[in-house]
Amino acid sequence: MIQRDPDDELFARQIADALASRKPPTAIIASNSAVALATVAILQRMNLRWPRDVSLLAFDEPVWADIVRPPLAVVRHPTRELAAQVWKRLLERLQSPDRRPKRITLDTRLVPRASLGPPRALRKGRSRES
Repeated sequence: MIQRDPDDELFARQIADALASRKPPTAIIASNSAVALATVAILQRMNLRWPRDVSLLAFDEPVWADIVRPPLAVVRHPTRELAAQVWKRLLERLQSPDRRPKRITLDTRLVPRASLGPPRALRKGRSRES
């Protein structure tokens, strides 16, 4: 796992190192729009394309996801419902600080787009183990 550093050059080096490793990742999952945008810029500077070189998925839905080429696959989450639940839990916590935390699960949806593809090894017609 790579964490985005405020220094995009360090982030770029981490991505380059991961992709050049003996067992490179077949996909990058960006945790939000800012990380996705930085990753797209880094891959473009490295002359890498998705999904030819690595699949790309964003856990968020940037407004630009469907205008980059190829379009970026995303995990869509219910932003309004998430905000409403956070606000509700915050008010409950302020009223009852000793109340136990409560786990809330919200539905997400994968929006597959052309940024996802099979791992390189499978595209070359061999198994990942070879």
